[in-house]
Amino acid sequence: MEYVMSNAACIIIGFALLAVLLAFKKPIWLVLLVSSIVMGLIGLGAKGVLNVLTLTITDSVTVDLLIITFLIATLIGVYRSSGFLNRLGDELVKLIKRPKLIVTLVPAVLGLLPVAGGALMSAPIVDVVGRHIGL
Repeated sequence: MEYVMSNAACIIIGFALLAVLLAFKKPIWLVLLVSSIVMGLIGLGAKGVLNVLTLTITDSVTVDLLIITFLIATLIGVYRSSGFLNRLGDELVKLIKRPKLIVTLVPAVLGLLPVAGGALMSAPIVDVVGRHIGL
C-alpha cells in the first residue's frame, strides 16, 4: 500500500528540494525534472505518476502541442539561418528607437495572440534586440 502525503507537504518538500538543487548550481532542467518527479511520487505515488504519464502521453492535445512547438522551433531556426531575425530586430530598433520598450512590447503583444508557443516566437526577437542594449 502506498502512502500519499497531503498537497501542502508535497509542495513544501518540492520547493525545498528545488532550492537545495539550485543552491548546488545544478542545471535548471535537471532541477525542474527531479523536483517534479519527487513531488509526483510523494503526492500521487508510483502508480499515480505512471497513470498521469500514460494519460498525458496518449492525449491528442499533448501530441498536437508537441508538434506545434516543434514546428515553431523549426520556423525560428529557418528565420535565424536566413538572417530574417537580425533584420527584424534591427528594423524594430530603427522604428521604435527605444530597445528596452521593444524588449517588453514584443513578448506582450505576441503573448496576446491565441497561439501555442508565443514565448518561442518572441524570445529570438528579444534576444536580437537585447544585443543592442547589452542584455
